[in-house]
Order: sequence, then C-alpha cells, then structure tokens
Amino acid sequence: METVYRKNNPLVFRSQRIDALNEAYRIFSSVLEDYIRMNNLDPEDIKEIKKALNRAYQEKKLSYYLDYKINKYKNYIDFALDFVLNNLEQPHENKEFKTVFYLKHTKQLMTNEQY
Repeated sequence: METVYRKNNPLVFRSQRIDALNEAYRIFSSVLEDYIRMNNLDPEDIKEIKKALNRAYQEKKLSYYLDYKINKYKNYIDFALDFVLNNLEQPHENKEFKTVFYLKHTKQLMTNEQY
C-alpha cells in the first residue's frame, strides 16, 4: 500500500484505503440523495441520516489514519520485546556486541550493530 503524505502537514496523507473510503462515501451519499428525492422524508430524519453517515465516515477515516501512524511504533515495540524475550533465555552468555535500536527524525526503524 503506497502512502503519500505532505512534509509540511503530516495530518494530510493519502493511501489506497482512504481513497477507497472517500469513493464509497461519495457513492453512498449520491445514492442517499436519490433515495431522499424519491421518498419524501421528514427534514429531521434526513438530518439524522446524514449526521450518522458523516460520523461513520469520519470514524473510519480516523481509524485508518491511526492505524497508519501507530503501525510504525507497534512494529518497533514488537521487535524490541521479541529481542528482549529471546535474550532472557540465555542470560549467562556474554555477547561481544551491542545492538542499538532507535528512531530517527524520519521515524523509521534503524539498527546500529557495534562489534
């Protein structure tokens, strides 16, 4: 999945999941407008339906955004915990190297092995 985001505003980004969600929202909104035109609904009902549709759209979009942002940290924490737990099995073994994991300002996982 290719994700595009802007450097000056990290909250603005595009992914295939967001693009598909936007397309589905647009299609569903047009179908809803057609349904409203065909059936004379009460203005309060129309307002509630549109509010529910918009709320569901915003929640799903937020979920996709948070999933994208948190996934980097989740992978880092999973890897770090796996590394620690695997090294607990052999505490008596003295290793001659140190492995340092850190996040650069680009927020990408980097490894630096020193021997």
